[in-house]
Amino acid sequence: ESPAGPRRCAKCYATVEVAGDFAEAMAEVQKAAGDGWEVRQIKQLLPGGVKNTCEVQSTRVNKADGLAALCAAIGVSMENVWAFGDDV
Repeated sequence: ESPAGPRRCAKCYATVEVAGDFAEAMAEVQKAAGDGWEVRQIKQLLPGGVKNTCEVQSTRVNKADGLAALCAAIGVSMENVWAFGDDV
């Protein structure tokens, strides 16, 4: 916990370097992540792709609220931010 209070992760990426069956590996990641987390395969994170990479995303943390808080903390107006994604 930081002086500003507890921190919550909204999203991270995991690469399974050795995966014979990536769908099975993702199921193991989902099991380890537990409730409140969604795991989905990332087909192209970077140009050229990243093999065996999945996104682990919280179903509880609102990413838009996190972006707004970050902007407020660093003094950047939301009108000057361009963000994209498939999250609502």
